[in-house]
Amino acid sequence: MRYNLTKKTHLYGSVGKAFRIPTFTELYYSDPANNGNPELKEEKAWIYELGYGYETNQLRANLAIFQRDTDQLIDWVWSDFDSLWQVQNLFRVRTYGFEGGLQYRPASGSLFSIINQFSFHYTYLESEKDLRGQLSKYALSYMRQHLVAGIAHNVFVSALQMSWKFRLEDRLLYNRHFLTDLRLQWKTKQAVFNLDMNNLFDAHYEDYFNIPLPGRTIRLGLQFEVI
Repeated sequence: MRYNLTKKTHLYGSVGKAFRIPTFTELYYSDPANNGNPELKEEKAWIYELGYGYETNQLRANLAIFQRDTDQLIDWVWSDFDSLWQVQNLFRVRTYGFEGGLQYRPASGSLFSIINQFSFHYTYLESEKDLRGQLSKYALSYMRQHLVAGIAHNVFVSALQMSWKFRLEDRLLYNRHFLTDLRLQWKTKQAVFNLDMNNLFDAHYEDYFNIPLPGRTIRLGLQFEVI
């Protein structure tokens, strides 16, 4: 639901219900250190969000608070009895936080007209868990802070644009890391050429223990229209 306060500002809110059924791995996988559980139930959650937005032709900004209440969360827990990671429905996990974003497009002919767009987005999370003394494998490994700053600007000619994205990711139980992504884009009347370089400086980082994410990746793209 959205309510316009003025022509430029508005309030918005949402309520949603979601569920996730267990995967095949969670149900049936087994090895010397892990054991699935065919008796798992679906994971259920209620999600609430309330926010404020401001919008003009050049500037967009928003600030929101949110909460997710999850019942029967599916996760792997450590069992001292048989020294295995056993997948179970945990009791309850409550996640809450806030996010804010800003996007600005300088007017043509202004001092910053070479800049096509500035953007900034920040998210902060906290989580409360009722694990009843159990050791969880993934429930505690969430991203507590996520900051993304971006800038897009022309290079030499207006048809060539360079877009930078700078990311700070602060995951609980892990060291924070900084990532840089770059896109070069060339536009003509009939075609768009893209060169994407993600994790430009080849930073080493992990989402979960001993599971490294990709280093530098390069992709080429071409989109064209036949007239």
